[in-house]
Amino acid sequence: MESWSEDMDKRIYKCIAVGRLRGFLAEGDPLVIVTGWQSGSGYTNTMRLITVPEKDEGPILGTPIIKGYND
Repeated sequence: MESWSEDMDKRIYKCIAVGRLRGFLAEGDPLVIVTGWQSGSGYTNTMRLITVPEKDEGPILGTPIIKGYND
């Protein structure tokens, strides 16, 4: 794909869909996503904390609200 972020979102949602299909993931489960800012090795510099969304589509919008240290 031409847009790196769109490509990453599609890859992430495909992984989530496979995880659901295999019984590894359910809606609301926490996920740590590690990606790079561009394709290729040596560019990994981004970590996102998300919960498994209701649907396997749409943009990954970031992290949930963390209210305290133990959240």
